[in-house]
Parts: sequence; structure tokens; C-alpha cells
Amino acid sequence: MCTAILVAVLSAYPAQPPNEARHAVKGFHPIWWNLARYPDDPIFRARILNGGETALEALIDLLCGEDLGEPPDAEKVAAIVEQLGAVKFRDREKAHRELVSFGAVVLPLLKRHANHPDAEVRRRVAGLLTTLSRVPPEEGLFLRLESIATSLLETRFPLDQIQNVARRNVRRMAQVEQVNGNWGERPLGPLFASLRMSANVQDRDLLAQVLPKAKDGAAEVLLSVMRDGISTRTVRVAEHWKKLPRHDYRAAALKLLDPARPTVCIQAIYTAQGHPKFVSHLHALLDKPMPARVYEVVTFVLWCYYADSKARDVLVRDLNSEDDERFDHALCTLTDHTRQYEGAQIIPKLRPILRGNNAKRRLQTLERLDRYLGKQSIELAAGEAARFLTSIIVEERQTAERVLKRLHETRWLDVYGLLQQKGETESIRQAAAELAKVNATKK
Repeated sequence: MCTAILVAVLSAYPAQPPNEARHAVKGFHPIWWNLARYPDDPIFRARILNGGETALEALIDLLCGEDLGEPPDAEKVAAIVEQLGAVKFRDREKAHRELVSFGAVVLPLLKRHANHPDAEVRRRVAGLLTTLSRVPPEEGLFLRLESIATSLLETRFPLDQIQNVARRNVRRMAQVEQVNGNWGERPLGPLFASLRMSANVQDRDLLAQVLPKAKDGAAEVLLSVMRDGISTRTVRVAEHWKKLPRHDYRAAALKLLDPARPTVCIQAIYTAQGHPKFVSHLHALLDKPMPARVYEVVTFVLWCYYADSKARDVLVRDLNSEDDERFDHALCTLTDHTRQYEGAQIIPKLRPILRGNNAKRRLQTLERLDRYLGKQSIELAAGEAARFLTSIIVEERQTAERVLKRLHETRWLDVYGLLQQKGETESIRQAAAELAKVNATKK
């Protein structure tokens, strides 16, 4: 029933504006490119903002890179091209404007006239080919377009205009394959977020409806927007972006936990958190091969957010991995500050490394012992660190001293007093007494 309603809602919004409006939309393509070239030009900026929904439709054309309609008649284009060499300047400008109004769809026909015998026609055709190109020749121009468009969407365009255009184009936007890694250069963010921010539940449901078939780039943005809108943006945005209605997208996100799509899978993990089946789905992922970055997020979330024993055991196993990156991740995750009271579980698992022959890993592990809190955790951490006070390796001794000082400063325990009483050897007890004196003097 709900699915049928959502399909009906989607069908109610045409994917593109009516044909009679296409000329107006295509006329904004070169204006967007020119704004990207000259972002401080007040005229281009004003024309875009005054263009409202028509300008936004043109932006989506450029972001989606889709065909922009049926090409105009070749003979008609040829006749207009001839007018580019007209005697009167007014006629030449009129022809130029007519060709611009066709938009990028006229490019293949214009290219036929690139070697026109009239020098003025050749010059103007060359300019039009550059202006109308959807993949502009200037390096970085598309990136600048994304940046300026994102800024305008977040700060200047009215929310209702963005929502109207997003409704009509949500399926088209969902087919964007790649997006920029920087949120400040992702116009799809505020476009999708306009529906996420809507007071209308049907608008918000549209995002879940298009998510299953969304391409990777769009899906990544959709999942992030579902979770936070753009309310977490660190730059100043318009006030309407800060009101995030409640909506549960966790079930929709759960369906995208596919390690074959790494960036999408990672976003889905963070969006699906809290779903009753979330942990069991991540357990299923642990039993499959997956890219390293997905594995790292899965194990981190399970252990650090859920104190999950299966993830803990997998990470402990990886402490024995010959792969240094695998080892680093396991060590850092097991000793993450979110589990700083779990020393009783973790420190005994670290002992084989702390007492092993790999000096590099031994030092790395020693450095992580200062993260613990709670009497039991600190007592265990201090006991392991104290063994290095008598190490023949200077760096290990110095690191142990720093670790013990930090543990002592937590004030959970008198670490120095504890070691003077319970140190494993007389030399450790003496070293602890010396440290206590040094630190007392510094105070």
C-alpha cells in the first residue's frame, strides 16, 4: 500500500519541465558556466538567482550530464550560423543568442561549421563550442561550478524553489555516478536535503523510494542527507537548513550494506545504526571478504559503539596479522577512547605484544596504554607500562614514564604509590619512587 502511494507520488512529478520551458532552461546552461568562470561577477550571479526554478533545472542538467532534448533541425541551425557573419552587428548578436538558446544539444551541429570559410563565423562558432560544452575545456571549471552552486543553494536560493525542482528531478539526480568528496562542492547535497527538510512526509519518503536504484555517487549523498540533512555543515548556511524533521531511514539504509559498493556501504552503516537488525547485518559482513576500508568501519562501529564481542575477537586476532595496517587498525580500535573503561577485557589481550620481540609494535602498544580510565583498567595499564621503566631501550623507558604520568593524572589511582608497593621487581619499585619524586618536584 505504502509503496503504491510512493510510486503515485513520484509519478505525479514530471522528471523534467514541460517541453515549452526547455529553451528557457537551456539558456541558463552557459550562464552557469560563465558564473563558474567569473564567480565574483554580480551580473551572472543575479541572473542565476533571478532565474529561480528555471536556473535550478539548468543546474541539474549540468550535474546529471544527460541529453538535453531533441536536437534542432540541421538546416535551421545552418541558416542561423550563416547569420553569425551578417553585415549588421545586431543580426550577428541575434543569431548568437538563438544558438545559445538551444543549449548543449546543438553542439554536434555546430561542430560541422567549425571550419566555415567566413572568419567571423569561425570565430563565433569556436566561442559557442566552448561556451555550450557540457564538459568545458578549462581545467577545474566543473569543480568551480559545483562549488559556487553549492554555496548559492545553501545560502541564497529559497527552500521552496529548491524543493519544487528536487521533486521533479529526484529520480534523475539519483543517477549521478560520481560526486566530489568535499561537501562544499556537492550541489546534490542541498538538492536532496531540501526534500529531507520538508514538512511533507511524502517529500521525505521520496528519498527512500529512489535510494535502492541510486548510482554510487548519488546514493552516498542520499544516505548522508537522510541522516543529517546538511545541518552538520561547518560553514554558515541559511536558517531553513537547520530544522531537521524526524524521519526513520534506517531500514532503507540497511538494504545497502553491500561491501561491493564501499563508499555507499560505509554511509549506509552510519545511517542504519540503531535498527534492530543492524548488528546482525554487520556480523554477516564480517563473515565475507570486503575492502579494507569497509572492514575498518564495520569493526570500529561494532566494537566502539556496541562493545560487540565478535568484533573484539576479530580485532584481537588481527593483532597477530603480519599486515602492519591491519595491526594498526586493530590496536587503535581496541584501545579507542570510547572503550577506555574496558581495560580488563583488552589489556590482557595486548600482553603478548607488550612482551613480544617486535620492538615497533611493542612501542606502539605501550603508547596506547595511557587511554584508560577506571581503577581496574588503570591498575592493569600501569602494571604493564611499569615493566618498561627498566627497559634497556631509552625510547621505551621514556614512553613508559609519559604513560604512567598520564594515568596518574587521571586521579583514579595513586599510580606511583601503587607501583612502589606492588611493582613486579625491586628495580621497578625504585623507578616508580624516583618518578614520584620528579613529578612532585615539578608541581
